[in-house]
Amino acid sequence: MLRDADLGILRLRAYGIYSFHLNDPLVFLRKISGTNGEFNVDSINGQLKRMIVSGLTDLLGELKIPAFDLAANYDEISEKAQQKLDIRFGELGLQLDAFYIENISLPKEVEQMLDKRTEMGLVGSMSQYAQFQAANSIPDAAKNTGGLAGAGVGLGAGAAMGSAFYQTFAQPADTKTAFAQQSPTQTLTCPECGAGMEENSKFCPKCGKPVNQMVKCVKCGAMLQSGSKFCPQCGTAQATQKTCAQCGKELKAEAKFCPECGAKVE
Repeated sequence: MLRDADLGILRLRAYGIYSFHLNDPLVFLRKISGTNGEFNVDSINGQLKRMIVSGLTDLLGELKIPAFDLAANYDEISEKAQQKLDIRFGELGLQLDAFYIENISLPKEVEQMLDKRTEMGLVGSMSQYAQFQAANSIPDAAKNTGGLAGAGVGLGAGAAMGSAFYQTFAQPADTKTAFAQQSPTQTLTCPECGAGMEENSKFCPKCGKPVNQMVKCVKCGAMLQSGSKFCPQCGTAQATQKTCAQCGKELKAEAKFCPECGAKVE
């Protein structure tokens, strides 16, 4: 068991080889063999493995190597493990000659989750991942009798599945792009029939009436239809039609000079 900073509590399994020899027969007889007339490697192998697991677990906890970096440090771990375990072997009258770690593996379930995490990192965003998963499922669905419909429980289920595929692939990958596509264009209302139309329209698409020139609100600057008495954005009352004091020509509400005589509008 190992506490990892990235993955939390993990159960690791290590594989490798080690070799040892009898270094101090008197200590070995006193600690292990005793009065047994025959003693072989198999008789002590289980005890040595338990001792190795204990020492290796303690070593990995001290080194604090992330689980993702264990594979890149097998040689270093093996060297430090041999130094640490040789002391314990010596207490039994043995000497640890070599210790090599060949592999440290995670549980199968954790490895599968890491593979999924890697796939998602390669694919990108969640919408792209959904499209990736849907694309992978299409060949399997096509193998069923009746194609996509056969993958469900009849035509209705197949149609629903097809709709789900369409919605998945129709989703834009970029959130900003999706927002831009969903944002409606600012519209105006035709003064004749009340139909909605785009801001720059010159004619109503429904009744064909020409649209009056747009003017700005005297307070907030919002675009208004000419002749509007109040601004629909801020509610400010708009100026009424003005007349040039010099030549008497009718002027627009926002006019600052007379287009006829050039006189300044007060």
